[in-house]
Amino acid sequence: MENPIDSVDEWKEKDRDEEKREEVLIPTSTVESPEFYGLLNVSRTATTEEIRGSFRRLAVTYHPDRVNANVANLTPELQSQAERKFEQIRTAYDTLIDPQKRAMYDRYGPESLHFTMQVALRNTSPEEKWKQREEKEKEATIHLRHTDATISLVNKKWEGYRFYVPTIETISMNQSTKPYPLSDLYSLTFRGHFKQTSRASEGRLSTELKRDLGHSSHLTAKLGIKPSGPDLSVELSKKLTSNTDVLGGVVLNENGKGRIYTKIDRNLGNNTHAGFTTHTDETGTKGSVYVTHKYGPATMRVSMGYRAPSWSHVSSMGDRMATWWLNRNRSPPPEPREETTLALESPSLRSFTEMVSNMVDRRMTSVIQVEKRLSKKMRATAEVTLTSDGAHTNASFTFGGWRNMTKNNQIGFLTSYGTSGNMKYQLGLSWGSFQLTVPFLLLTDPTASQLAFSLLCPALSLALYKLLWVEPKRRARKQTKLYAQRARNAPKIAEARADAEAAVKLMVNRVAFKRSHEENRRGLIIVTALYGLLEDIQAQELVDGDTNRAFAIVDVTIAVQCLVEESQLHLYEGSKSFLPGFYDPCPGEEKWLMVRYLFRDKIHHIVISDLSPLSAPLMCESFIICFII
Repeated sequence: MENPIDSVDEWKEKDRDEEKREEVLIPTSTVESPEFYGLLNVSRTATTEEIRGSFRRLAVTYHPDRVNANVANLTPELQSQAERKFEQIRTAYDTLIDPQKRAMYDRYGPESLHFTMQVALRNTSPEEKWKQREEKEKEATIHLRHTDATISLVNKKWEGYRFYVPTIETISMNQSTKPYPLSDLYSLTFRGHFKQTSRASEGRLSTELKRDLGHSSHLTAKLGIKPSGPDLSVELSKKLTSNTDVLGGVVLNENGKGRIYTKIDRNLGNNTHAGFTTHTDETGTKGSVYVTHKYGPATMRVSMGYRAPSWSHVSSMGDRMATWWLNRNRSPPPEPREETTLALESPSLRSFTEMVSNMVDRRMTSVIQVEKRLSKKMRATAEVTLTSDGAHTNASFTFGGWRNMTKNNQIGFLTSYGTSGNMKYQLGLSWGSFQLTVPFLLLTDPTASQLAFSLLCPALSLALYKLLWVEPKRRARKQTKLYAQRARNAPKIAEARADAEAAVKLMVNRVAFKRSHEENRRGLIIVTALYGLLEDIQAQELVDGDTNRAFAIVDVTIAVQCLVEESQLHLYEGSKSFLPGFYDPCPGEEKWLMVRYLFRDKIHHIVISDLSPLSAPLMCESFIICFII
């Protein structure tokens, strides 16, 4: 094996002479850009002619020369606003009319215009690279698994009110490090495992050395140490073809005995995999064939295994067969085992169904686990287990829920009932991968009424807790965050309102001309247009001067009338806050646009969500409310 220190020195010497040439983004501007498609009021699939036509229509209103001719009593502030607005429109036009700039804008957004793509030299010292590599590879992952504390409380007999102390049944811990690169070909991984039960304890420390053989091949040597002695294994994995993987290994135990295992997996296409595995030791050879198929959100796995005796045991097995024939009424024959496994997994519900059947012993076990996420913080679980040995059948049912209290902490409540007649409640606490479960024996041989009450009581308690405590707290917290967000955005909203009001002043003369033209031809006339929160639009309290509601709604009647062309109004998908004369009165909240217009002497009414397209006029009844979501 290579000396890791020599490899590191060679790696550093190699990097001292390297200069990596990279394509980087260098900032050229700090000015924020609006959404260009919304500013020009064109769709994202607009052609060059449509973009050019929209630019010409907007230039009639916002070009500095047009503003000087059309706006009376033009103030310097209004003149600067017009120049600024036209500069934004011209930037949007120059970006969308150029295919290369438009492709970059569609991919990276407005921020791509603040950077220039240049080729630059980035020189990083070998010491800095080595430090970054060490910091990255020294990260470790620690897993704590399954700590089970149990306590039984019987509600019928308290036995002198004795205090029961929980007893720890099982504690286990797994720890592993990420592969540490020794060189370009070798990597080292350390693993540790410890398990303590009430009766025994076990542990194992292992070191894995992995070498890259090239051509999708890897050789791994594993050395493990445990109380009974060391064990050594060598594993080889190779990708034979693009669809076939092969894995094989040899394990040598502390007692000098070993085992050999192999696995071949092939991708058959159409989300189907098939393969077989073998496992050979001193007792014989066990093999299994499996097929997996993914159908939509579900995955089905079918496997069948067979265990055959080893050649060294054939003669002794013949003796046992002869002995059994003489005493066939006393003991069963020593037949090899056959097992069939059927599994069905559904990642959408995180469900797992497994059925294992032993043909000789006539044992069958079926486990169905279903997990459904109810919200970001709550998930429900259910599990059904059926066990049969031919003469007796046992079943158990467990259901409950878990809730995230913090990012890594969870608390759960489970109810389990079995055919043995015992019913238990289980309280669970999970921290990371550490899990603590405390079961309480509730009933033994419950009646139907007791069973129904014990099942409905937790569900009813949870519903009342959510209705009377969780929901009010959540609404109050949401309202507090909303008020704080509005207070933070107040300066930005005031600045955007000033820009929108200036844009409306610049389009007044243009709107008056369009409105007169539409009135003469009985065309499309915007009566009222409001943009903001839906409840504020429905309340229609803006005209009453209610300042508590006015900040969340904008009168955009003039701005919408300016967008009318030849008795047609088209607003494309995307936020309407970037249109000329619009602004966002409530950032982060859902906004709506209400338009009431007159067409052919009939009033029409439309309400759409902020991101939905709008086309008017609508050839419908005199008064129709259309919600387009």
